[in-house]
Amino acid sequence: MNTKILVDGEWVLGEPIEGEYYKKEVYTDVWQKERYIKPKPEPELIGIIVTSIDNVIQTTDNFSSTIVEQGTVFTVNGTLAIPDRVFTLPIKNVNTGEVLFFTAKVTSGVFSVKIQIDKNSQYQYTNNECNLDLDENMFNVSPMKFNIVKTIEG
Repeated sequence: MNTKILVDGEWVLGEPIEGEYYKKEVYTDVWQKERYIKPKPEPELIGIIVTSIDNVIQTTDNFSSTIVEQGTVFTVNGTLAIPDRVFTLPIKNVNTGEVLFFTAKVTSGVFSVKIQIDKNSQYQYTNNECNLDLDENMFNVSPMKFNIVKTIEG
């Protein structure tokens, strides 16, 4: 794509600077005039790294899919490079859209969160959930699904 800037009353090929008007070629010999606004750089997202999930029936190596018995308290452990603090961890029911909130605590870059879900369903934790209620995305997490199952004895 060609761009032209105005220099001494003439349009010449060049790259615009912040706030300057320029023309860009949108089709062959078709030019569109605009004001140049420098795009905001994408913020560096902080990775939420899960290292283990305890007290579950089964989980995959990358924790993308976990099977948990309904009503069981299970623990998600990992690392998060933020100052020590407590925050809420939202998990969304895939079928109903209901969001459940759990308390997570980060200490020295390590977090642990105890979760108990009493409803037989599938839940997810993705970038949408970990950035819920934030003005701009701050965190990145590999998508996780929790299949909450009812087991029958015998």
